[in-house]
Amino acid sequence: MEVSADSPVQVEQAQEGYAIIRINRPHVANSLNDEALHLLKQSIEQVGRQKGTRAVVLTGTGHFFCAGADLQQDEGNPIAGGGAGAVGAAHVRELYSALAVGLANLDLPVLAAINGACAGAGLGIALLCDFRIAIQGATFTTAFAKIALAPDTAVSWTLPRIVGTQLARRLLLSSERFSAEEALQWGLVDEVADTTDFEQRWRTQATALAQGPTLAYGAMKRLLRNTETNTLEEQAGLEALEQGYLIASEDFQEGGRAFLEKRSPHFEGR
Repeated sequence: MEVSADSPVQVEQAQEGYAIIRINRPHVANSLNDEALHLLKQSIEQVGRQKGTRAVVLTGTGHFFCAGADLQQDEGNPIAGGGAGAVGAAHVRELYSALAVGLANLDLPVLAAINGACAGAGLGIALLCDFRIAIQGATFTTAFAKIALAPDTAVSWTLPRIVGTQLARRLLLSSERFSAEEALQWGLVDEVADTTDFEQRWRTQATALAQGPTLAYGAMKRLLRNTETNTLEEQAGLEALEQGYLIASEDFQEGGRAFLEKRSPHFEGR
């Protein structure tokens, strides 16, 4: 995907096989205006289709991950412009909801490299990723109550599934700010890295994911998306379908050979 240096969303393809999608509005704490939301959704769709991309990293430019919606954009935003009712709902559905669904449905493993403040829709984006590494000193907040809004970007779906209903209720209603260490304690991030090690840590993990069994990762994510609504019998049936697909893959054959030969596998992926 070709983007200019000042584009609000930048995409970089690493030699190791993963794509980096970077929110690039550091002058406004990487908050999201309509253009950034459209480009972010488009970028996720494009890297998902791109042959040779085996994992995705989402991060921000500078010292911010994402401060949520840009409340100061001049037009097109019902929050800033005073839109109401159906107009506001359509805006949220078209931008924030569509972004959340697109990110959740991405079959590639996704890592959030949380390089600073993470709030509102920024928190929603991070929670939709499969792994989250936060830099030491990063801060988090749901933020929505402070501007008298309900959650967007599927925060009301992801947050209680990660931390439980009561803590989710507290974090949403209070909009309290919490630290990276608290986020780690509650399971909202998987790791907190020192500032000197942060980039190396997320690049190392992204490389490991890109070298992994891409097809199996996709099957695992599809199965997990159905666990909330399927019965045990339905889920077991889906597992059988995914296993049947994977058994016929070169990745499975390579995994078996590597196991028997006591070496690391080299997965072909998609």
